[in-house]
Amino acid sequence: MSRLCHSYAAYLRYMQLSSTELFIFVEGKQMDPYFYAGICESIPDLPLRYEICIALQLPGSTGGKQALLNFFAFLRQSKALVSSLGGQTTACIFFFR
Repeated sequence: MSRLCHSYAAYLRYMQLSSTELFIFVEGKQMDPYFYAGICESIPDLPLRYEICIALQLPGSTGGKQALLNFFAFLRQSKALVSSLGGQTTACIFFFR
């Protein structure tokens, strides 16, 4: 069964409606999420809820650096790298290798 794929706008709306405040986008599907989650866990009393998102989760499901670059460009053009909706602020960080 294949994964449900949404548009960039739908993925942005998902992020805005989520209780997560920080979305961290990474390229790889094995080591990158583990590595960056370790960095977040090393910050004492991190006051934000965060989610590590791999490139394969993004619309188009091609994964890799190009998927991250395309989604970054969409969020930047939409002025949504930091977004506020209903009193909640959502921010995105992209890590590239």
